[in-house]
Amino acid sequence: MGYAPLGARKERLQDVPSQYLQGLDCEEIRIQSSDNSARLSGLIVRPKGQSGTPNLVAIYFQGNAGNPLHRLPVFQALLSALRLPNINPAILAVAPRSYWTSTPKHPSQAGILSDYTTVLHHAAARFPSAHIVLYGHSLGGAVALCLLSKLKDTHVSTPPRIQGLILENPFASIPGMLVALYPQRWIPYRHLQSFVYDRWDALGALQTQEREGRTALSRLSKKMLVLVSEHDEVVPPEMGAQIVRAAMGSNAWPTRGTAVHGGPEDTRTQLVEIPGALHENAWNRPGWARAVRTYVRGILWEAEVESKREKV
Repeated sequence: MGYAPLGARKERLQDVPSQYLQGLDCEEIRIQSSDNSARLSGLIVRPKGQSGTPNLVAIYFQGNAGNPLHRLPVFQALLSALRLPNINPAILAVAPRSYWTSTPKHPSQAGILSDYTTVLHHAAARFPSAHIVLYGHSLGGAVALCLLSKLKDTHVSTPPRIQGLILENPFASIPGMLVALYPQRWIPYRHLQSFVYDRWDALGALQTQEREGRTALSRLSKKMLVLVSEHDEVVPPEMGAQIVRAAMGSNAWPTRGTAVHGGPEDTRTQLVEIPGALHENAWNRPGWARAVRTYVRGILWEAEVESKREKV
């Protein structure tokens, strides 16, 4: 829904109130797809006054409304969570087609996957030595899983290498959401599953990954962070648990609000419930920053160990 809220396609960075830019340096960018089918608008967001080249870049996959400007408070919180020793973080947030001022105005699953593939290429060219973490919220989580399932792992080989994957309130699929939103059997919408064109089948992407060979998803699904809001009023938290079970084959539900692993050396896939959070405000709850920081510290530690091993 790139048209929502009203005016989302016309907003500009210079129109953003100053309080939403506090502590941030924002750069508007335009990215042209290799086949010239799309022209994408986005932001590169860094902590204000940060010097040096970013060595950690979070690529943000947005949910199904608004534009990157609406998420500046989220980016403030994310950059704060990524403040680690010797780390210069940045966020690359690009609106796919039909969102913000990105064109064309008619979205599709194939088109959006193509757009984010273009974004990955842009990140590789602009930040060739940075560690890359993908962060997908809601629809963006399904987009990230479906995209990674299509990429052979050599597509993102070092440098740069996608080191981590964070999913916040991801859904299992669009047909699954129809049933979740309309559980009553007498309501006709739930019976329209077979007519859904863009299915965004995140669960299916995980369940079939082993048959697809060595993909980026087959590696990252074993070490991803899945965040679910305790009181999510849009996506059932159980869908996050389904995604973790599909990735790890586990039926365990983690302790509420705490990370599963006990140290930075343990980067296994984990499910973290954020107490008191709704669909859109997990980033504003204390458990969110702790979970993100712990996870990113772990994957950076793992990357350092791998780098030292390769040099031996």
